[in-house]
Amino acid sequence: MLSLFREAGDRAGEARTLGYVGLNETQLGRYEQAAGHQQEALVIFRDIGDFFGQARALGNLGWVRQRQGRYQEAIGYQQQALALMRKMGSTVGEVEILVKLGEVYLGLAAAGKRPPTLSRPVPRCPRSVIRIWRLAR
Repeated sequence: MLSLFREAGDRAGEARTLGYVGLNETQLGRYEQAAGHQQEALVIFRDIGDFFGQARALGNLGWVRQRQGRYQEAIGYQQQALALMRKMGSTVGEVEILVKLGEVYLGLAAAGKRPPTLSRPVPRCPRSVIRIWRLAR
């Protein structure tokens, strides 16, 4: 599938596919390969100006690092993703990233480390947005 997107010159399709491959590799514990594919996707999303794709790739990189116990790196990626979601005005995306950040902070706490505090209040979300997000998970 990846080769088809490349042959067609579909950069967005290529980046999305790289992201999916990276997610699968993360599930299999192939963290460095996963990070490499997410980085490739991020570069393409930046090249084509896709902010949502960039936020997704950054969030996925955060998840890879979280799974490795590299919590500070995970926080850095998630914070970059959060900034992009806020820039785009995506409340649902912002909530999704805040949940991911919360998961990283829980991992830090479980490892006996003190999680940092958020520098900005958590946005108020309509209950419908939260319900939709829960159903999508």
